[in-house]
Amino acid sequence: MSVTIPLIRGSESSLSAPQQIGKSEAKCQNCRIGASHIISMLPLHHKNVFNYLISFLRGLLNNALQNHLDVNILASIFGNLLLRPLPDHSTPSNLDKRKCQEFIQQFLVATESP
Repeated sequence: MSVTIPLIRGSESSLSAPQQIGKSEAKCQNCRIGASHIISMLPLHHKNVFNYLISFLRGLLNNALQNHLDVNILASIFGNLLLRPLPDHSTPSNLDKRKCQEFIQQFLVATESP
């Protein structure tokens, strides 16, 4: 599975190119160290946006009782928004969507900064 990380919709035009996670890096999605390594390979401004979004989503989770959100809901929504297939690839399968959800979920439940 190859996906692009746009981080902010519409921002692709202002960047040199969307950041891509190739097949070899996608295999690391099941481990926290691999996921952190993938994020560390992003350009600094992409990494900062990712860290900011994860911090914001963690803030939402701190008030989960009031806003009726949980890790699974946020990960399923934002996993598919932040990690999406490259434009020339077919529609992602349910398995691909689940991997995106798990990738984001790792950062939402982690106690340290991404």
